[in-house]
Amino acid sequence: MSQNEITYMSGNDLLKRTRQDRADFASLWNGLTESQMTQYPGPQHDWSVKDLIVHIIWWENYMVERIGKIVAGTDEATNLDLDEINAEILEDNKDRPLAEVLADFENNLAGVEALIISLTDEQINNADAVDYGGRQLLKFLMSDTFGHYAVHRPDLEAYVGQIKH
Repeated sequence: MSQNEITYMSGNDLLKRTRQDRADFASLWNGLTESQMTQYPGPQHDWSVKDLIVHIIWWENYMVERIGKIVAGTDEATNLDLDEINAEILEDNKDRPLAEVLADFENNLAGVEALIISLTDEQINNADAVDYGGRQLLKFLMSDTFGHYAVHRPDLEAYVGQIKH
C-alpha cells in the first residue's frame, strides 16, 4: 500500500513498517565498498550513497525535533526551501567519514522509535488531537520515514544494480 493510500496506522504498525522499510532500504548498500558509497555520480548525479544516507538522517532528525515541538505546542510554522536545505546538508557533511555516517544512521533509529512510541494512536491519526494545521501527524511521520525511503529507493536500486552487473 502506497503512502498516499494510508489514512490510519496504529503506532505499533507505524513502528513495524518504519523498522522494516528502513532495514530493507539500508540492505541495498550492504556489500558496497567505501569507494562505491562515496563516488559520484551515485544514486543521483550529485549525490553519493553516503550523501543520501546523510540526507535521510537529517530529515529523520528534523521530524523528531519538529513533531516534539508540535506535540508540546511550541512549534512555529516554517516555510522550508527544500532544495536550499538539501544543499546545506550536503555541504555540511561532505567531509564526514563514511564510518561515522553509517554509525549515525544506525544510532538514529532509536530517536525515531522513541518518537513513535511516545505518541498515542489518536495523536498520530486524529488531526484534531494535535495542532498541526488540520493535518494528521501520520502524514508527517510517513513522509520522513518509510515514505522518504520509498522516494529514494528507485535511484539507489538502479545505482546498486549498475555496480553489481
